Amino acid sequence: GPEPSPVTAAGVLSDAASAAQPTTPATSEPSGVPPSPMPQVASIPTPVPGPVSDEPMPPARVTWMGRVGALGLLAVIPASLVTFGENSTTGWNAFAVFSPIEGFLAAVAVWLLIDLLRRGRVPASVGAGALLVIGASEAVSALGLAAFAGDWVPSAVPVVVVVVAGGLLTFAAGVDCLRTALPTPKSGAIGIEPLALGGAGVAAAFVGLFLNYDGESSLVSELEEIGEYFYSAAFACLLALGALLAVRGWPRLASGALLASGGVLAVHYLGIVLASASAIGEPGDTRAGAFIGILGGLLVAAAGAYAYTAVRPKDDMHRFGA
Repeated sequence: GPEPSPVTAAGVLSDAASAAQPTTPATSEPSGVPPSPMPQVASIPTPVPGPVSDEPMPPARVTWMGRVGALGLLAVIPASLVTFGENSTTGWNAFAVFSPIEGFLAAVAVWLLIDLLRRGRVPASVGAGALLVIGASEAVSALGLAAFAGDWVPSAVPVVVVVVAGGLLTFAAGVDCLRTALPTPKSGAIGIEPLALGGAGVAAAFVGLFLNYDGESSLVSELEEIGEYFYSAAFACLLALGALLAVRGWPRLASGALLASGGVLAVHYLGIVLASASAIGEPGDTRAGAFIGILGGLLVAAAGAYAYTAVRPKDDMHRFGA
């Protein structure tokens, strides 16, 4: 019979390669019919994070000034502890001048606002209005608290000076934001609603100065004895009035100022309620004056929110990539 051919290494490798080749299964489709196309999946646009403000960004120093200012406002908390350490009645009375609740909430508001400004999520003009109001009102309240502490708890005065510095730094940050926004004021179209809400709120806040907040006294009548009770609240009312008058001319600035002054008024009058309920006059004998002031502050803040929705940047809610 025929002799077997010798096995070579090349033959073995060739056979192995042939075995490794995948086999294509037979298809049942007739020849000449093109294969079915693959389904196309529609692409969904994804949000692109980034600044939404149509105004210039404030300078970098606004960040550190605002944050240091916010930390300074927090010093009202140890100042209150020092006051309570001397005398609990005096500690509660100080709430009518500048309560630690007001200082804490103001510090949180400034810190968050600075972060939004740094990321371009809030226009510089809105930030300017809010920072100017918070800085000015808290600085004036802190000066009143320093005068109050000088008469009743001198040991608290050095701590209150830190609060004054915090308010001034916050105000300075607002001035820088204002300088940034001045070249590009946005007038916008404002309806009657913010003016009506703000007018009612400012009126209520001023009425709260004249109505009794405890059994015998109003903030105006306290001018004869402890004027610090009156000055802080009256200054916040004036700031709210100024913000309301600016709504037509520069609504973005005014919206920030209204939001801030409304919040300051509501929390400041809350401090007066706590003071009258705990110490001033007969404890627990609270009257309508401070409550009307709180209502006024909430209405002013609502006016600011309403104004901002009318003039905010148009693309601050939806930004999509191509």
